Amino acid sequence: MKNKIILELVWWIATAVIVILFLLPVMNYIGDKYDFYTPNVFFITLFITLTRYIFLLRHTFFAENKIIKLIFIFLPIPLFFYSVDALFNFQDFVDKGGHIEMLNHLQPDTAMDISKYIKYQFIFFGTGALIVIFLFPIRMIISIWRGINKGTI
Repeated sequence: MKNKIILELVWWIATAVIVILFLLPVMNYIGDKYDFYTPNVFFITLFITLTRYIFLLRHTFFAENKIIKLIFIFLPIPLFFYSVDALFNFQDFVDKGGHIEMLNHLQPDTAMDISKYIKYQFIFFGTGALIVIFLFPIRMIISIWRGINKGTI
C-alpha cells in the first residue's frame, strides 16, 4: 500500500510538470491576459489522471476499494458539465476573435503560431478529457463487476 501511495504521488508530480510544460509558452507570451488557465490546467490534469486510472487501475491505492470506485462512477457527471461549458466558452472566445486581442503586442508570425498552439492544445486536452470522462465510469463498473464475480480488478 505504501508503494502505491508513493507511485500516486510521483504521478501527481509528473502531471504538474506536464501542465507547467504545456502552459509555459502561454505564460511567456501572453502572461495574465489569458483567461483560460484554470480550465486548461483542469483539462490537462483530468486527461492525464483519468487516462492513468483507466489503464493502470490495479496500481492505484483504491484498486481494491469498492466504495471509492462506486463514488468514481458518479463523479464524472459534474465534471462532464463543467468540461462542456469550459470548452464551449473557449470556442466562443476563439470564434469571436478574443485571442487576437491578447496577442496584438506580438509580431504577426509569432502571434499566429502561439494562437494556433493555444487553440490546438486546449481543444486536444478538452476533447480528450471529455472522452475519458465518458470512459472512466465504464471502467469503474467493469472493475467492480470483476471484483465481485471473478476476484480480479
